[in-house]
Amino acid sequence: MRFSRLSAINFLLLSIFLLLVLLAGLLRFHKLGAWSWGFDEHFTMLEVKILFGETTVPNEYLLDGTVKNGTVKPEDTQYYRLPRLLCAAYAVHRLGYGIFGEDEFGSRALMAMLGSLSVGLIFLLAKPSIGFAGAFILSLLVLLLPEHILHSQCNRFYIQAFLLISAVILLGAYVAVRQSPTAAFWLGPLSVFMVLSHSLSGIIWAGNCLFLF
Repeated sequence: MRFSRLSAINFLLLSIFLLLVLLAGLLRFHKLGAWSWGFDEHFTMLEVKILFGETTVPNEYLLDGTVKNGTVKPEDTQYYRLPRLLCAAYAVHRLGYGIFGEDEFGSRALMAMLGSLSVGLIFLLAKPSIGFAGAFILSLLVLLLPEHILHSQCNRFYIQAFLLISAVILLGAYVAVRQSPTAAFWLGPLSVFMVLSHSLSGIIWAGNCLFLF
């Protein structure tokens, strides 16, 4: 009897998770490739190719009137340094390009998938700490948030950072509520991947450490 009740609850949670991800996907994939890249998206593609040795920093990006000879070394530019600092984020972009292509739709597809997934994960991870109703309302707010939809349709690492930061915060709350060693173990590598996707998210890691220890 108890097993049947748990199975029914898990089926309900899974159904809600899938429904949230599906609805989020419908919004985030709507006209995904209908407009040209913005500046950030263009530079993301360039930085990925520089990181993986597929191209070099263009000469026009080496011009700098503030230095003595008017040019800087390629390794001194943001286009070279940033992808090495956030190597996890750019590796995910490279994976997306390899699977879906490098046009407007293909370059944004994996980010749209991560954005859709984040809506469902927020529901599942938030439920133990704020309850079913609170988690469902929170996930609906994220589902319909214009900024979330915008960044889910952008060829840049913003939505990946959002997904990881949300997961680390909510998993940290789960560890505090349930005292789960398994969740605490996975919180470590997830936090490392988060920081390598967006350096400022290190603040979240530090906050989690203070909160849990």
